[in-house]
Amino acid sequence: MITTSADFLAAARATIRKPKAKLQICWTDPYIETAISASANDDNRISYPNQVADLIETVPYKYAHFVNFPLDGTIHPAPGTAADARSYQMGWWGNTQADASGVFSAPYPTLTLLFASRPVYTLRVVGDSAYNEYPVDFNVYIYEGPVLLATVNVTGNDSLTWTYDVSASGITDANKMILEITKWSAANEIVKVSEFYTSIIEDYYGDDIISLNLLEEMEIRDGSLPIGNISANELDIRLQNLEDKFFPGNTANQLHALIKNNRRVTAWLGFVLPDGSADVSSGDYLVETDADGTKIGYVPLGVFWSGDWDVPESGTYAATSCRDRMEQLRKRTFSSGTVYENYTLYALAEVVMEAAKVEMPDLEYSIDTELQDYSVRYAYLSEKSYMETLRDIVGACMGQAYCDRSGVVQIIGPSMASEQAAAESAYKITRDEYFTKDQPAKSEELANFIEVTTQPLLLSTVPEEVYSSEEISLEGGESKTFTCKYTDAPVMQASASITESSSEEISLEGGESSGANITVSAATYYAWGAEVTVTNNSLIAGTCILVIEAKKLTVEGEEVITSQDQDSINKNGLLKYTFPNNHLVQSRSMAQSIADALLAAYKTPRKDVSLDWICNPALELTDPIEVPEYQKNGIDQKGTFYITKNSLQFTGSLRAKTDGRKVS
Repeated sequence: MITTSADFLAAARATIRKPKAKLQICWTDPYIETAISASANDDNRISYPNQVADLIETVPYKYAHFVNFPLDGTIHPAPGTAADARSYQMGWWGNTQADASGVFSAPYPTLTLLFASRPVYTLRVVGDSAYNEYPVDFNVYIYEGPVLLATVNVTGNDSLTWTYDVSASGITDANKMILEITKWSAANEIVKVSEFYTSIIEDYYGDDIISLNLLEEMEIRDGSLPIGNISANELDIRLQNLEDKFFPGNTANQLHALIKNNRRVTAWLGFVLPDGSADVSSGDYLVETDADGTKIGYVPLGVFWSGDWDVPESGTYAATSCRDRMEQLRKRTFSSGTVYENYTLYALAEVVMEAAKVEMPDLEYSIDTELQDYSVRYAYLSEKSYMETLRDIVGACMGQAYCDRSGVVQIIGPSMASEQAAAESAYKITRDEYFTKDQPAKSEELANFIEVTTQPLLLSTVPEEVYSSEEISLEGGESKTFTCKYTDAPVMQASASITESSSEEISLEGGESSGANITVSAATYYAWGAEVTVTNNSLIAGTCILVIEAKKLTVEGEEVITSQDQDSINKNGLLKYTFPNNHLVQSRSMAQSIADALLAAYKTPRKDVSLDWICNPALELTDPIEVPEYQKNGIDQKGTFYITKNSLQFTGSLRAKTDGRKVS
């Protein structure tokens, strides 16, 4: 459960609630910010200039520094390492103090951004939300190479977030921007800038949002047991379009050419907090104050990417369905030509995620070190989606992979999943908080005899032919490159050779003769095939046959590992479940741990819970909830359940349908 506050929890349970939604949409390329390189002429000992283009504007803490260090409990240590900075926004911190009027002396604190050529529509500068400090007087310079395209001079800014529309300037190919600060909002302070970028970012509140629906689901159902090891979440949004802002044909609006799929969408849900609330933002918990002084506490729903937009001419809305990072991993293909020898599941997951970062540079991930306890003798990750590859990896240890509400892909082992759930105290839901409750029987998911088959890959001792070409014709001096796919994959220790070469012989002086001389001049070998170049080193046309030999990796010595519960068999009869073959489950120990885990989860009949209730959006998947099971005739029976599905519906009011798995 996301850590909030007593005021937020009270607002979530209040008889009269005031739910609120917030959306932030990045209308420009969601990956464009990752190409930015940030540098400053005035850096503090701890400073993270590259964070000024990560689309995160809220600084969670008042970080300690030599200028301001009150001993009032509000100060927090700055993130001292790059790993810490991935979790905590800080941004660019300068080292030079302003004077008693907030004025800096030359040379002024300056931040420079370099990026790939792009159009610039909007400028945005955000100060430090924790200290509520910001630049007052500053200059922004926009360049294309050495050419100055535009200058924006600002004096008297009084807002934490400053934005400026430069679309009328027609800037199409800028590749550098400079922020020069001459005056700060607080005396004797240093600069603290959390964001400075050129994207079109818009926030939507209140009447801007017609509806918002979130679906979180941890279980994958494929006609067999739901082993719940991977999930992808979905967000449906509908925005108000009374002023035709979202029509693609409305060229008077800067969004007209940007209503496309793959727009980055960040969502929050929350409540108006009680009068007099002293809540402040902390961690993922966001507190904002309206223009009328009303405080609203928000919890994140996640980071998503939009699909196609529906903007009907006869309607007054713009709608789209968004998916989280796991959907992007599903749509992209992971391809590796390597056999990984003696790799842990941790190392394999790292290979996959680092490959994904090449395509999605803003991707963040975390891998549980428990995956280092699982080793695979030979691992061959065949060509399939990143998501399916991750499913194989976490399935081999009964772990989980999901995208958390901060947008970070979490890959965790079985112990962490259990420990996280056990560490949470159950959120108590009373009879007054739900509209309907159902506890359906789950007899179709009962299994008391589990079979898991090992898939050990063994390397052959003798090379075998895995590829033979048709006859290749080469003119004198000619080279040709071939992509060769093996008849059996994967293989190791491949070697290409020319097994047959012939040509028409010609007579030379002295009665000598010479034929074609064809050789393998270059070769790159993969587990699935090879890129081979053959060259005719003579001046005479000839033919040849290319052959590749290699040692094959084949599944040999399969073992069926079982786990059973005799008591459940006696009560319910024999109910067998066969775990789908996973090429990474190569040892008896891995197979046994999977069988034991499945048996523990599914050997007893369960009556899980399905609630239609008022909902608390701070609850996440796997969080425990306590729900009344029977409260009549003096009986007060309650049950504890782990959340396996959340479907939140916001239409000005807020309710949810939540499914939970019974805790034995």
